[in-house]
Amino acid sequence: MEKECKVCGKKFVNLTVHIRKLHKMSKEDYDVYEKGTEIVDSDNKEEVLDLSENQFKDDDESIVEIKEEDIINNVVSSSQIEDIGITQKELRKNMLSAKEEDPNELLSDFLSTHKVTKKEVIELINRYQHGTPISETQVTRQKMNIYKTQASEIANKNESVLRMTNVNIVDYLCKEHGYKVDLVDRTNPKQKVWVLKK
Repeated sequence: MEKECKVCGKKFVNLTVHIRKLHKMSKEDYDVYEKGTEIVDSDNKEEVLDLSENQFKDDDESIVEIKEEDIINNVVSSSQIEDIGITQKELRKNMLSAKEEDPNELLSDFLSTHKVTKKEVIELINRYQHGTPISETQVTRQKMNIYKTQASEIANKNESVLRMTNVNIVDYLCKEHGYKVDLVDRTNPKQKVWVLKK
């Protein structure tokens, strides 16, 4: 289904990629955009583009229709890139936190300063350029790390009997912290409760 761009009035299948590539706007900026206003970069409030006049004509050669399969073929798959041990939010924060740029800084110095790997930078660039979502593998790994952390916090309380409702936390408590499942309470049909003992 094609959606009409509020900025140039043309219709696109993947409007998010269009506004990011052509108009240099984030989805949040586009959502609050009103026709005929200036587009302003929300991070540093510098004027990026003046749209007071209609600058986009039908014969504009800089506007190219991109087919979905071309985008998919150019994206580096998550299986080709090591899953990263840092969240996207932390990665962006580390990469964009530098206030001064040194044009003579080596790439290796940049990567070590911002605590990112070359593959993480490539993945971030691909996600930005192509609008690819986080892979299911990475989402699952992030959730499992959260469960592992929660299990460690619970185990540090040194309680001898625990009642848990999350099977993943139960798994970590049993495998890594010496708890054993004593009973599985199924009285509530909507939620199982595992009773663990140390």
